[in-house]
Amino acid sequence: MQSVTCRINPKKAGDEYNSEYLLSLILDISEEMLTCGAEVNRVEDTLMRLCTAYQFQKINVFAITEFIFVSFLVPDGQIITQTRRIYSYSNDLSHLEDLNTLSRYICASKPGVTDIHARLESLNHGNNHVHPIFDAVPLVIGSAAFTVFFGGNGFDAIASALIASCVYLLGRRSTIQNMNRIAYTVICSAMAGALALLLTRLHIGQHADKVMIGNIMLLIPGMALTNSIRDLLCGDIVAGLLRLVESLLVALAIAAGYSIPLILLGGI
Repeated sequence: MQSVTCRINPKKAGDEYNSEYLLSLILDISEEMLTCGAEVNRVEDTLMRLCTAYQFQKINVFAITEFIFVSFLVPDGQIITQTRRIYSYSNDLSHLEDLNTLSRYICASKPGVTDIHARLESLNHGNNHVHPIFDAVPLVIGSAAFTVFFGGNGFDAIASALIASCVYLLGRRSTIQNMNRIAYTVICSAMAGALALLLTRLHIGQHADKVMIGNIMLLIPGMALTNSIRDLLCGDIVAGLLRLVESLLVALAIAAGYSIPLILLGGI
């Protein structure tokens, strides 16, 4: 079994339609789709379509939230197999749409590895140069809006927005990004809960519970839970159950994180 964990250099491919290099790039696309929050059924369907576009035979595809396996038969009779391990993922629907567009282009045009590699690198280059403020602003506005939606006033919204900014800054630290997601959720929840109590006692916010609700809504794994239900309905039982269990664990982590400052600081 052959495992490829990094992108190939098309200059070393030699043949523009070398099956191994094509599969490596196809796996790159599917890996990024999973890390952007795509459901497993979409990833498997994309893999099948991409492999079929290049007329590979006896295609076998298996994907779960943390693993991708692809095997197919090439015209010369050789069976090529590659796997990919997924270590982390988030929600990036904009990049996911770009990857879907690239996949449709590949199926329609059947380009060589150089063209695919260049287009994929262009997508990642543009995605990596997005200013952090464009990631922070939706979180800040969303947190404040949820606080008002659940009955908070303007002061509560301001406090909630400040806490959302702190959670965002904490999440950008490399040591936090590489942490287990459950531990990361507990830390963020505990910090958000402590800040909510602190800001209300400093009279920046007036209702600690409303401030907390606004921040909790940002941490709830809504997309993962939705994808788990969709995977289950599509027949991907293993992938759906894995994502469902993880969503429930994250929900428990949120509750545990917020309970820490409530217990230590004397509650609301």
